[in-house]
Amino acid sequence: MHTELNVKFCLDRGGIAGGDGQTHHGLLDIAYLRGVPNIVVLAPKDEGEMRDMMLTMLEAQWTVAMRYPRGNGIGADIDREPRLLEIGKGEILRDGGEVAIVAYGSMVHPSLAAAENLAKEGIEATVVNARFVKPLDAPLLLALARTKRLIVTVEEAYLAAGFGSAVLELLEENGLQDKVSRCAHGNS
Repeated sequence: MHTELNVKFCLDRGGIAGGDGQTHHGLLDIAYLRGVPNIVVLAPKDEGEMRDMMLTMLEAQWTVAMRYPRGNGIGADIDREPRLLEIGKGEILRDGGEVAIVAYGSMVHPSLAAAENLAKEGIEATVVNARFVKPLDAPLLLALARTKRLIVTVEEAYLAAGFGSAVLELLEENGLQDKVSRCAHGNS
């Protein structure tokens, strides 16, 4: 299933780079890494999850690439021991409603904030931390497509060959592209 090369890539400045300016935005890494056979591509939602991903990368005996933004974290708790993550497994952070916001990496916390704002308007939304762009959590994403009216993907990357495109490809491969009345991309 995985390549036999035990190589780890840590991709600093994944997404919008902030103070470094437009020439330092890391917006193409998802696109070029998705095409690499048998690679695992992941991104942490915060510094606590980054520790978990570092441990997971170190334990994996295949090629893994982790992208993360430049700058400070959000202030997540890093006192607990890091834990291994199941490869390709996302997590539901908020559950409810007919809308699912599926976020990747640094866009998870802004997506939680968006769901809170939507709730104030009477719109409940499920928020998923995808964690992995490759492999995707196909069982979770397909279940969302079968039960939600709208799926919104949120990422810091180009639309072409990005995370949202990977989700759309998964839905199409499983005949669910028309089940969701609208699949939107939220690219920063």
